[in-house]
Amino acid sequence: MASSVWRSDGWWSAWSMWSEARSWRRYTMDRMALTSNLRWVARRRWQLWWIWVFKVVGMAEARHSTFDLGRLKT
Repeated sequence: MASSVWRSDGWWSAWSMWSEARSWRRYTMDRMALTSNLRWVARRRWQLWWIWVFKVVGMAEARHSTFDLGRLKT
């Protein structure tokens, strides 16, 4: 269960909170809920969106690279 209080004592605290949340999505949602800086929240959402895009594109490229495209030609 994620801690309801963000502890500001550096990376160790960030790691422990992430491990309690058990997922990056829940961790970032907890951080956003505790953050009053809306500009930071918007920037973080933008970063998460691009991370997701690159992950999906990378997965698609990896999947297609396993096929022999020469066999698919008719």
